[in-house]
Amino acid sequence: MKQQNSVSEIFTRCLKRDGYTCCDCGVQTKLEIHHIRPVSQGGTNTLSNLKTVCSDCHKNNYKDVHYPKDKSVLIPHEQRVKTRYGIDKTKNTQILITFPDEMVDEIETHWHENKLKNRNEAIRDLIEKGLKLNK
Repeated sequence: MKQQNSVSEIFTRCLKRDGYTCCDCGVQTKLEIHHIRPVSQGGTNTLSNLKTVCSDCHKNNYKDVHYPKDKSVLIPHEQRVKTRYGIDKTKNTQILITFPDEMVDEIETHWHENKLKNRNEAIRDLIEKGLKLNK
């Protein structure tokens, strides 16, 4: 059985994917990893939820994300543990599937155009739409 990637490995892959460059301003110094959806709000340590930013952009651009005025968006720690990696394991079964590059491009487009949380949500949405068409 394959071992889960450590957080530091995932962060390293994020830095490499982003070319060791801030995704917001393009500098290559004082880099940090930003959770697009914070863990405290249900976000995960997956590449699809991470991006590289410099410390200045992180501090200046994402203050309201990390410290929301509306505290009701925060998810209690117990609930975050239950839904580790953004999946409620009492209602979902994890499977591994490989897609051709063309399908991945379509999934990525659907994900970003519909402002979904991650690729998995985009895949589930596309599958549900496809299943409804076949009924």
